[in-house]
Parts: sequence; C-alpha cells; structure tokens
Amino acid sequence: DSTVTAAELYNLFLVSYNVIKAQDPAARIIGPSLANFVPYAQASCEHGFNMTDFLDFASAHNLDLAAISWHYNGTDPLYLADTVSSVRQMIAARPNLGHPLVFVNEYGGRDVQRDPGWDVGFLTALTDSGVASAVRSCWLDDCWQPDLDGLLTPDGTNTLPDYYVRSFYGAMTGNMVATASTSDGVTSIASYDPGLPVIRVLLGRGVGYTDQARAYPGDPAPAGPTQVTVTIRVPWSSGSVDVAETDIAGQDISAYSPGAATHQTLPVTAGGAGTG
Repeated sequence: DSTVTAAELYNLFLVSYNVIKAQDPAARIIGPSLANFVPYAQASCEHGFNMTDFLDFASAHNLDLAAISWHYNGTDPLYLADTVSSVRQMIAARPNLGHPLVFVNEYGGRDVQRDPGWDVGFLTALTDSGVASAVRSCWLDDCWQPDLDGLLTPDGTNTLPDYYVRSFYGAMTGNMVATASTSDGVTSIASYDPGLPVIRVLLGRGVGYTDQARAYPGDPAPAGPTQVTVTIRVPWSSGSVDVAETDIAGQDISAYSPGAATHQTLPVTAGGAGTG
C-alpha cells in the first residue's frame, strides 16, 4: 500500500475501463468514487488521488463516463451543494468528457443522520443541484442487516423520524416549485400537482443537534428557537390557500407517528408572471 501512486490508480482505472468496454461497448461506467471530495493534489488526499487530476486523465484518454461520483460524509448540505457546483465547472472545462451525470455515492454525517431537519437539508441540496443519484450513508446502529437506511427499525415494523420525511418526499408528484428562506439553516422543497391541486412542502432546520442520546464530542451544539420566513411560489396570483401543517419531531429516535395537521387559510400575494 505504501508504494501505490496516483498514476498507478489512474492507469488501473483505464485498464478496467478498456476491458469492460471491449466486452460490452454499451456499458455505462462511472468514477472515480472518491472517499472524500478532494479537488486538487494536497497532503490530505490518499496516494495523491484527486478529482482534478482524475478528470484531466479521463479527458486525455477520451473516456466516456456515464457519471462523476464521490462520497460526502459531512454534516453541511450547503458544502455538498458547493462541491456539486465545482464538479460541474470542472466537467464543463473539459469538453472531451461530454455530459456525464453527477452521482453522490454516499452522503450524510454520522451525528445528524437521524435528524429529520438535516435530512430535509440534504434533500434540498441534492434536488436543487440536480444530482441524478444519491445514497444515504449508514452509521453505527443503522448498518444492521438488512440495512433499512435508518428509516425503519431492524425488524422492519417500526418507523424512525426520517421515514416521514422520505414518505412525504416520495409523494411529491407533479413539478418542483421555487422556494426561498431567510435562513441558511432552514431549507425547503416544494412540488405542485395541478391534478389535485396540491402543493406539498418539506421544511426542515439543519442547525444544532437535539438527539443527545447519540451525541459525541464535536457534535454541533444544540440550537435554540429562531424566527424565519419561508416563501413558496404558487402558480396563481390571487385568492387564498388552505395550509395544513404537520410536525415531524426529531428529538427522539424511537418509533412514533406525526400528530394531526393544523389548518389555516392564508392569502396569496401577487409575485408577477402569473405567480404569487
């Protein structure tokens, strides 16, 4: 292991690529699946392997990659979105690469993985960044067999808090609509289904850390309440909407169900171009 160099790893990738393509020219090959996003050669990158040199190597050898991939096991969704933007810029600067998709092999830090607020933050970052495929990390007691992604208990009969985020996200049919927040720590995703018509909104706060049963030194410090304004752009410019709000609690990792929804009627404010 101590004699491995980045050049050898790049060549290993090239040999593997050529063997696969020789057997199946239609094969879709992705890479480099970095354990961490390392943009340039630096002391922290293993064996000197980094994204810039890999993409230069792939471009020089005219490799037709289906997707560019890496892992992110941190706790900052905004940083993940920034890395996606950086990779897209790297791809655009190398026309030989064509238009590969962006995959995130694994995402989500150990200490916030079961927190619904952080889950919404990551979903927002991945959705807004146009990531084509992303897989949640599994940590500690969430890596049981079968791995149920931290959404269900090992026997598959009870739900954990993130389950409700994902089941709601899975029901977001129709088209995505724009949202905005006055806080970087509060993010939202919204969809509009004209056939119902219903707008679904996922709203989460990825700040602090409330699940002290799994706390470790260095965890984000608990954060108190804050005020924030979230704006959802709707496809009409007047009238009113019935807003049904349900809380997905994140303070306890035990199985539970969200409470009943509260309802209120809110006016639509014109926002231009037929939207409000």
